Amino acid sequence: MNLPTADRRARRTAGDDAPAKAARRFRPDIQGLRALAVLLVIGDHFFGLPRGGFIGVDIFFVISGFLITGLLLREHQRTGRISFRHFYWRRVRRILPAAMLVIAVTVIAAYLLTNSNNGRNVAVDGAWSTLSLANWHFAAIGNDYLLADGPVSPLRHYWSLSVEEQFYLVWPALIVAAGAVAALIRKRFSTVVLGLIAVVIVASFAWSILQTAGAPTTAYYSTFTRAWELAIGGLLAWAVPMLARLPRIPSLALQVAGLAGIAASVVAIHAGSAFPGAIAALPVLSAAALIAGGTSVHAGRNPLLENRVSRYIGDISYSLYLWHWPVLIVATWLIPGMRIRYLIGLLLLAFLLASLSYFLVERPIHERSSSRPERQRRRIRRIRAVALSVITATLVGAVATAAARPPQEFSPGGQSELTAVGGTSLEETLRQQLIEAETAAAWPELTPPIAQAPQDKSPLLTDDECFNADSIDEPSQCTHGAEDADKLAVVIGDSFAMSYSPGIEDALLPEGYAVRSIGFSQCPYLDHPLTIPNRPEFTERCAEAYEEVLEQLAILQPDLVVLANAEHGLDRDSGPTSEEWTQARIRTIDSISESADRVVVIEGPPLTVSPTKCPAGDESPADCSRPIPASWYSTWRADTAAAEVAGAEVVDTRGWFCDTRCPTYANGILIKWDEGHLTTSYSRYLAPLLRQALVEDAAE
Repeated sequence: MNLPTADRRARRTAGDDAPAKAARRFRPDIQGLRALAVLLVIGDHFFGLPRGGFIGVDIFFVISGFLITGLLLREHQRTGRISFRHFYWRRVRRILPAAMLVIAVTVIAAYLLTNSNNGRNVAVDGAWSTLSLANWHFAAIGNDYLLADGPVSPLRHYWSLSVEEQFYLVWPALIVAAGAVAALIRKRFSTVVLGLIAVVIVASFAWSILQTAGAPTTAYYSTFTRAWELAIGGLLAWAVPMLARLPRIPSLALQVAGLAGIAASVVAIHAGSAFPGAIAALPVLSAAALIAGGTSVHAGRNPLLENRVSRYIGDISYSLYLWHWPVLIVATWLIPGMRIRYLIGLLLLAFLLASLSYFLVERPIHERSSSRPERQRRRIRRIRAVALSVITATLVGAVATAAARPPQEFSPGGQSELTAVGGTSLEETLRQQLIEAETAAAWPELTPPIAQAPQDKSPLLTDDECFNADSIDEPSQCTHGAEDADKLAVVIGDSFAMSYSPGIEDALLPEGYAVRSIGFSQCPYLDHPLTIPNRPEFTERCAEAYEEVLEQLAILQPDLVVLANAEHGLDRDSGPTSEEWTQARIRTIDSISESADRVVVIEGPPLTVSPTKCPAGDESPADCSRPIPASWYSTWRADTAAAEVAGAEVVDTRGWFCDTRCPTYANGILIKWDEGHLTTSYSRYLAPLLRQALVEDAAE
């Protein structure tokens, strides 16, 4: 049917205005998507559900790429230029006040609630976070975001903010350069920008796949592996004129597909996934589909995202993301193994802090005040002045602390070994050293220093061929010693086994052994169905690893298998009983014995207190000593009973770490770098005892 001329003109004008309306209008669906993203992250961190909730960060990247690129393109379209000063001032005003407030409060809490050593560590993390370099800092120290066994920084989540800020440090300049290239080659600005976005997406996505396969920890934190996610959002911003005209049905289909894709992501992706490799495309493209569908001026209301609750959580999502992690981590320092009711209380506290931060810091500073009464403008200026003072003080203090701290890398000068003194046995000499440490009135100079304890972790824990390897099929993988060694020892177990490996190597390599180490995080090597609380993907991986190790042992036919692990879950609701552990260990030893000449079970160090939480001032070292936990005794008794039946040997390690109590150090050497893992220095200090248990006892 032909329309009257006036109606056709009106319809045509409305169509032409669609992109502008889509660009200008407030997007309640994006606020709802922000709410969904932050709730996914919080659910994963607090409760382990959904198990792939960490993909909420990837959703944030897409949202940020869409909004910021759209802002830049609209400014260029409106003025023909991009003001770097205005752009970066907007970013400073939006990001820094709340971020610096949380950093300052977290550093102060670390000092007041724990100790000066821990406070210094957190202050250094705060310095890197303040400088928007947190991602490279955590990548450099090998802090695996998904599978870390050691101390967790309450500021570790600042890595994602650093990625965004680094991206936006160069993104406006690239768009300006695209404009210059367009003028030079006489092409449309939008065409050259599209080419720029395409290059970033393809190059970054390809690098993400490659680096995830080769260096997963670095890949997780890297700006280069994440840039394509932000650029996908930029592509959506470039496509707004087309997306604005989408009919209602395609728009609805995109939104439904986006929600379905995000739901699939949190189920299919988990901590053991090769992330952020190719699989990251699922949550990223799903978030993009949701945004694209909601961009159309014909898009209907999305009730799942557009409601008062989602709007409110979306409004405070930035502050909520900043506060939730330090609240959780600082609380776990004070109350290890919290029950669900405590976690719910902490979650409510995080929401309260986020709301206060949003209304008292974020909103007053972010909003323009030109239309407000003079009284309100004065109040906002005072708040800005206080915020800037906090920012300046935090930056100066954190940088000064970082500069005063010893270098991050720790490398012991000479590897000392336990030596019998005065004609006594090794065991008696070590016992006297432990008693001296337990009763000492003052802290000695320690190796490593407490502040650097995490830097003295076993190097095998950060070796992708030894620990949490994607494949263990290569017989020479993570094998140390002479290629023509006459004998082979294989160390298997969890991260505790890997912390023993440096000492085992020192004990066995001089005896003509080659030593191979195979470890999987939180996987006690046990022929029993295991349930790792809040981490179902670990449960699946442990079962697979058990079978894979047996297959490798059948190929290797080792002379010696050393089995070590922590007392994971014994006699707890989620783990086997003592009797079940004994029977499972018998089956395990029997299976190993089909391929190995000898099986030795070394009991893990008792779980006590992390040295980073110990006082290092005027209080005595005795304040950090702890009794041997009941779970250690249960594991030792169960292993001993199993070994008697299966014909294996069990090494009782109580005297290696404790006398009546378990001190923090022995002979000036720090025993552990967290609650349970040996420092490399102490592992090697124990080499004579390990040699005695693994070599000399076998020769008798």
